[in-house]
Amino acid sequence: MKRKIWIGAFVLVAIMNTILLIFIDSLGLQISLTLLTISLLFPTWIAYQELYHVQQNNKDIRDKANSLQGNLQESEAKIKGLEEKINKLEANENTLKMTIEKLNGLVFALDSDGYIRYTSQEITSFFDFEKQSIFNGIDLLEDHIHPDDKLKFIQDKHKWGSNKLTRQYRLQLKEKSFRWIELQINPVTDENGQTKTIFGAIKDITNQKDKEQRLKDMAFYDVLTGLPNRIMLKTQLRKAFSRAKRRDHDVTVMFMDLDGFKEVNDKLGHDVGDDLLKEVATRLNNSVREEDLVSRIGGDEFIVVVEETPKDEILGIAERILKEMSVPFSILKDGVTVSPSIGIAIYPEDGETIDSIVERADKAMYYAKNNGKNTFCFYSKELEDYEPKETMVDKILNFFQK
Repeated sequence: MKRKIWIGAFVLVAIMNTILLIFIDSLGLQISLTLLTISLLFPTWIAYQELYHVQQNNKDIRDKANSLQGNLQESEAKIKGLEEKINKLEANENTLKMTIEKLNGLVFALDSDGYIRYTSQEITSFFDFEKQSIFNGIDLLEDHIHPDDKLKFIQDKHKWGSNKLTRQYRLQLKEKSFRWIELQINPVTDENGQTKTIFGAIKDITNQKDKEQRLKDMAFYDVLTGLPNRIMLKTQLRKAFSRAKRRDHDVTVMFMDLDGFKEVNDKLGHDVGDDLLKEVATRLNNSVREEDLVSRIGGDEFIVVVEETPKDEILGIAERILKEMSVPFSILKDGVTVSPSIGIAIYPEDGETIDSIVERADKAMYYAKNNGKNTFCFYSKELEDYEPKETMVDKILNFFQK
């Protein structure tokens, strides 16, 4: 471009010089050709310089415009990428929130000062108080911990910032009932090892605890009657004898068997027999004191354990049992009748060990059964040589010795 301008300029100047020289010569003037050429070319050079700068500025402007357009496109691409990431994060956040809300429990986050910064929506119905009030701090949870568990909770709370914990507490509700909860704590620290956030999860384990209790009851209580079974009787007898030896008092064992129960079971069926045993258990509990132990050891055999009670009161308890059992059981339309035979042995009067007392109570019971039934008999030395035709004592004592 620059070369073309200069060629054009020289051609134009050459033509103009020729014309001017002819004109000057006709006038008889003498002027230097070089001076004339310079005088003609100088304005052209000035014009060219201005044109060149304009063209250069235009080129710079186009380059900058192209650069800006490229930057703009790059920025638009980055913005679009960020928007996609934000949308993805929002979708993940919504998915996470929905997942948390559907969890069988509560999720929360505490700051380093112990104030709740996040809690799942389910906390409203779980704690039975307003959601916004939970943000006042974890103290609100502490206020609802059962009084018997509160000290343990406070001690554990001091460890939240440094240790992962899994603890179980009872949560007191407004209606004076309670739930079992499992609390899991997981602290998160920063690069300096300082606790930044404490994440927590609370799970309602009431049903689990109820199931555990039922399983425990099945291990220690008779499924049919709800009375303590042989395992519980074994444990309680050992405790009772230990207390008696330590405090120098007596322990009475009353061994009871139902007369006529086998006939009821055979003729009327096991369902009637089961209902009868339930009623017998109820009447037995009504005949003794609250602190006395009534146990079903199998079939229609029961044992009552009475501590620190004089013989005349034992006699009164035995008479109450006979009276309670004498009333027909209203299981069928015409009622069902059975009668008890009760054998009674007392520690330390009749023996020094659990085995000897149970064996002698069993012997006294069979003596009562074989001598009229529907009665009770205290063990005495006169029964020492008595040998009943049948007995359960060996089976029971073998169990006690395991």
